[in-house]
Amino acid sequence: MRFGMSLATLGPFADPRETVRIARAAEEAGWAALLVWDHLAWSSFGAPSADPWVTLGACAASTSRLLLGTAVTITPERPAAAAARTMLDHGVRRLPVVRDGALVGIVTRADLVRAFTRADAEIGLEIRDDVLRRALWLEPDAVEVAVDGGEVVLTGEIEARSDAEVLTKLVQRIPGVVSVRSNVLYRIDDLQRSTGGGLLTVR
Repeated sequence: MRFGMSLATLGPFADPRETVRIARAAEEAGWAALLVWDHLAWSSFGAPSADPWVTLGACAASTSRLLLGTAVTITPERPAAAAARTMLDHGVRRLPVVRDGALVGIVTRADLVRAFTRADAEIGLEIRDDVLRRALWLEPDAVEVAVDGGEVVLTGEIEARSDAEVLTKLVQRIPGVVSVRSNVLYRIDDLQRSTGGGLLTVR
């Protein structure tokens, strides 16, 4: 088992030297990773804040094995729509909720889906009309769309791999979608410039 820690760049850790001290101690103790907040907190929050990238650069110069990075977080005051957008932008399914540098909870994509509950039939209609027909110019019957509790399964056959991959990404962004499983086949691998024939499946 490997261990890591996440620090808010506030208070004592607004001074990168303090985070460097912790990073050195963590590496010496055999810890695997150290993450810091990915954003700044301004003076209006009542505490100074360090630039995360300056802090990580200082830690990198003082350690050799420790995995360094930023933790994508959100505060309790942020609306659910902001949490959903952050998850989509960063490709994550969970967000730590932090207040004053302390973890106060975790919000998941499933939590947000429940906050914006939509009927399966409504989700399926949006996929067929907005994604298949309008975005990708595909006939709706080219891909079978099955939705159960927000979980989407796509089955069918289209021309290009690029369209198959874009299809999955567009469906993932639809409000109410919990997960997407694609069984869509494509004839041409236009992303690899392959000359081979046959049908392949996007995973």
